Amino acid sequence: MRPGRIENENRSDSLETKHQLHAKQVVQSLDFSKYDGIVCVSGDGILVEWVVNGLLQSQDWDTAIKMPLGVVPAGTGNGMAKSLLDSVGHPCTVPNAVLAIIRGRNRKLGVAIITQGEFRFFSG
Repeated sequence: MRPGRIENENRSDSLETKHQLHAKQVVQSLDFSKYDGIVCVSGDGILVEWVVNGLLQSQDWDTAIKMPLGVVPAGTGNGMAKSLLDSVGHPCTVPNAVLAIIRGRNRKLGVAIITQGEFRFFSG
């Protein structure tokens, strides 16, 4: 999928992942003070495995945990997007997800931490 963007008076960056773990690496290297949020156009794999884990394994964890995260469904199952949109009574469609992000519809999510030896994995 090619990156796209909505242009307005605010700056936006877009990124197309290049390899496995790329999204996680990028998120871990972000200066969170320069962003108001992250929007992920993907399925659950990139969103949870790499973006969420990248945020929660960041050096600036206190700021990362507060970073708004939007999701536009572009995968096979889209469980996270479906759950979030269903909770406000909307079908899981790209237009509904984009409108929810634009409108700033926020939801807090619980996070589970799974530890196995030295490995920590976060799941929402």
